[in-house]
Amino acid sequence: PVYGQARPALTRTTTHDKENLKTWAAFVQDQVTLTERLKLVGGVRLERFEHDYDSFLPGTSSWTASDNAVTPRVGLSYDLTDTVAVYANTARSFKPNSGASRLGGG
Repeated sequence: PVYGQARPALTRTTTHDKENLKTWAAFVQDQVTLTERLKLVGGVRLERFEHDYDSFLPGTSSWTASDNAVTPRVGLSYDLTDTVAVYANTARSFKPNSGASRLGGG
């Protein structure tokens, strides 16, 4: 590093905003025994996001939005012994854009 350098002038404010994010979710899951050792697991998550975004910079906009999502999950487990099992699962997720990123900034 080079010490003793002057700091550059702060000529532009990059962000000046306020964001309020409310979210709720519910999840349901069940397991079905296919064979004595093989089990199928399935689930679904219901999500709701509510955003209020206020930008205080000139030439920028504020917005209010809400998003809903239904995301699934499915998996298998196999009991190798009475105390050891292997499993695999896959799921989808959802995260809405928020704040300045929704407007292409930040």
